Amino acid sequence: MKTLFTFLLAVSINTAFTQFDIVFQKNIGGSGFDGLEMIYTPDSSGYYLIGLSNSNSSFDKSENSRGGFDLWILKTDLNFNIEWQKTIGGNQEDSYTGAIVTDTAIYCLLTTFSTPSFEMNATNYGLYDFWFLKLDLDGNILDQKTYGGTSGDQAVKLMKWSNHFLLLGTSNSPISGNKTQDSKGAGDYWLLEIDPLDLSVVTEKVIGSANGDTFRDATITDNQELFLMGYSLVGTSGDKTDNGYGATDVWMVKLDNTLNVVADKCFGGSNSEEPAGTLITDGTNLYFVNSSYSGATGNKTTLQVPGFDGNSRSDIWLVKLDDDLNKVWERSFGGSHDDYPSRIVLLEDGLLAIGSNAQSAQGTGNRTAPSYGARDGWMVFVNTDGTPIGQFTLGGSADDGVSVGYQRGDTLICLASTASPVSGNQTTGTHGSTDAWLVKLKITDLATSNFAAKNFDLNLYPNPSNDFVVFDFSAPQDKDQLISIFSSDGKKVDEFILLAGENSSTWYPTCGSGIYYYSVGELKGKVVIED
Repeated sequence: MKTLFTFLLAVSINTAFTQFDIVFQKNIGGSGFDGLEMIYTPDSSGYYLIGLSNSNSSFDKSENSRGGFDLWILKTDLNFNIEWQKTIGGNQEDSYTGAIVTDTAIYCLLTTFSTPSFEMNATNYGLYDFWFLKLDLDGNILDQKTYGGTSGDQAVKLMKWSNHFLLLGTSNSPISGNKTQDSKGAGDYWLLEIDPLDLSVVTEKVIGSANGDTFRDATITDNQELFLMGYSLVGTSGDKTDNGYGATDVWMVKLDNTLNVVADKCFGGSNSEEPAGTLITDGTNLYFVNSSYSGATGNKTTLQVPGFDGNSRSDIWLVKLDDDLNKVWERSFGGSHDDYPSRIVLLEDGLLAIGSNAQSAQGTGNRTAPSYGARDGWMVFVNTDGTPIGQFTLGGSADDGVSVGYQRGDTLICLASTASPVSGNQTTGTHGSTDAWLVKLKITDLATSNFAAKNFDLNLYPNPSNDFVVFDFSAPQDKDQLISIFSSDGKKVDEFILLAGENSSTWYPTCGSGIYYYSVGELKGKVVIED
């Protein structure tokens, strides 16, 4: 039975029409551990890379560590050659969790264990605090502030909220320090709305139960509803109305646009669903990916891949929800060992890409992509209807992982980490124990995608836009082309025609702000309209 089960899983992903090619790779780091966790393109001149480092000055790292891990910010050109870099930290561990780059500033969120020292000169309230930094576009500190109580407060997520920012994480502190709402249990979701002008707190929310609750991620839908994802122990109390199913479950909380709780629901099986992975939206629907040790129990209906030793092993569990927290579909991916998701992203044509740190071998479970070392960066691509499209592995002979980053046309820039020498498909080697590994991956012939133009190349600009979008083709068309625009729920909201002999046409949207999808013959993609 186990052999049949493994075979059925193995053939469930079809990669016959998918081609992946590495067209560029580079490692960046010093003599220690270095990881880059964000990529941002402000214009056509280059990138901001933001992450963490405990390396002293060595190789690509120009400054010494302040104490343990520090914030590491780099500005590079389009080939990832470093133009400048900044190391920012205090005398203890400072763990980077997120950044937002605007036209005028860089905002970074960290968890800090440091007392005032080096660049960290804000108040230390407890064991560890939220640390929020405002920098100019050259990486110089303009302002900073810490938030926390007398216990531990772990920052996890930074996001925009109208004209403000949201800082989200897990708090174990009572009312103390500058925390004004009491704890509801062993750990709670803690939400701070921050004014970017002076970093003052506008709104504070504690959401939790009497048991331990651990915040993981959040996303905002087009109608300004905020969804929080984390993990909770079984039981109902406080804000938690769903008992749950296993040792720990995924706990989803829905907030309205005034940040009040309107619904919550648990997802899981009889074993543990653990803090890994992320939550995203296509504007209406939600997609979360996490680490699951459960089989088809509770409200989880996908089977677990049998572990190599007969014990439960972590699989990647992908779930699609509507905005009322009803499950639409679910999929599991994994093999004979532990596989942990890192991030899920929505690509330009609506395709889902999952990055992971995977131990399972090729040919076990439904892993069809090669395995190179102890841990690989395993990527799985899935349609928004749940159909698996393809897989790819990044890795060498040691420990590697991948977090899917940023898409430019038919190229996916992957943020990976590597501890491997030159081996597998890793050709750069490493400087220290672990380096940041930047990989450009060309993806062609993905089913239902627009990565490869069939008869012509199409460019949209500006995208995002707030008043018009130009559909610019590489050559005049030999026949009329119907351009259709769809909302995120699949409804057609507009259409117009590019006349034969023309190579560009301008769309003036009247459907309001949001994420929309276009269709031109066999080409499909995303267009974003802003307020």
